[in-house]
Amino acid sequence: MYSNFIVSSISIWADLSFIQKILTEYKYIHKWERGLNSWKELHVSEDKMSITYWDIEDGIDYVFHLTEMYDCIQVRLKIGDLSNRFNDLDTIQKAQKYLDTVMNRIKELSEDVRSINV
Repeated sequence: MYSNFIVSSISIWADLSFIQKILTEYKYIHKWERGLNSWKELHVSEDKMSITYWDIEDGIDYVFHLTEMYDCIQVRLKIGDLSNRFNDLDTIQKAQKYLDTVMNRIKELSEDVRSINV
């Protein structure tokens, strides 16, 4: 049975406000989305704990949820709704590649103190 969503989470040992910058400022978005670019509309919740990118071309949401843990920030990315794309293996594989790639890049950027331009 297929899920309508592809989900992953990762723990990041960095300041919450910096992770929020990494996820919302275009100078950082271009770094972690390099090579995977498609035009996405950005929606940020008031508390910046939920960040949604809407892929206009494919009509897919990419939703980041941030959770403060005891010693790190949990970043969860949910890609979907893919229910109309179960027969389109290419789209599902691209979504999985996107998820795997950007989560690692976001972690690297967030934990690399040299990237901080505060």
